[in-house]
Amino acid sequence: MSIVLGVRNAKSAGDSELQAKLDAALLRVAQLEEQLAQKAAAGSSEQELEAYRRAERAERVAQERAQQICTQANAILADTTAKAEAATARIARLANEANAQLQAYQEAVSGTQAVFQEAVDALGAIKSE
Repeated sequence: MSIVLGVRNAKSAGDSELQAKLDAALLRVAQLEEQLAQKAAAGSSEQELEAYRRAERAERVAQERAQQICTQANAILADTTAKAEAATARIARLANEANAQLQAYQEAVSGTQAVFQEAVDALGAIKSE
């Protein structure tokens, strides 16, 4: 605007037609500056709105991705749980079988000890006769 004031001071007083054209041009410059400011403000609002929309899209995509990861993690956890339960059942079955075999071995050893005791007793009876 300082250019405008300088131009106004520089014009000659006797040139009214030139003065009118200059005033009209200055008025038009002021109008254009106002329009430019309005468009800049509107453009700024549009840019803000577009940035907001991009942020919303990014947030929605992030939420969808997080949900997908959560679903995949739950599926992996369910699969792992099923495998662990199957392994636990197999271990329990094998432990029961091992326990049954150990009990059978203990009975066999006890039976062998009884047989040896009978043999010792029989040998002792033979010796004492």
